[in-house]
Amino acid sequence: MKQTELMKQAAVAIRSLEQEKKDLERILEIEKVAERLVRKFIEIEELNGEEALQKFSEFREKDLEELAIIEKALELTKTGSFRLGNLSTEVSGAHSDVDSLTAFLLEQI
Repeated sequence: MKQTELMKQAAVAIRSLEQEKKDLERILEIEKVAERLVRKFIEIEELNGEEALQKFSEFREKDLEELAIIEKALELTKTGSFRLGNLSTEVSGAHSDVDSLTAFLLEQI
């Protein structure tokens, strides 16, 4: 093989390894944030030990932007003015043709 061909192959291999390294660093960062979030949820007693692994798996599937939003929401719970919860998708009440959030907002007017 000629030297130029070897250099081209080496360059391709280096680019491939650099991309793989970036991908692995992103995965590692996601896992670190997911672990930190699970620990915080356990600290504020939103999770018990049995649910921790399941929640960790859920967090690992999210991207860093979503995890940052969840982390910010967790920080807001510490102020006492914000509480994490679930919004129901069930339709109920007088406004049966609209979702629960819309019905709630209509009741407030």
